[in-house]
Amino acid sequence: MRQRIEAAGRAVREARREYRQAEQAHVQAGRTAEKAARRAEELDRSEG
Repeated sequence: MRQRIEAAGRAVREARREYRQAEQAHVQAGRTAEKAARRAEELDRSEG
């Protein structure tokens, strides 16, 4: 029983770690997309 509880605790910690990593990647992707959108707008203005 104790082994199962410890294994579940490890699984929860691992899942939380993976979630945090995915959340950080998502935020970074959003920043990259915003930068690309701003750059595209700048290019549109300079060509227009």
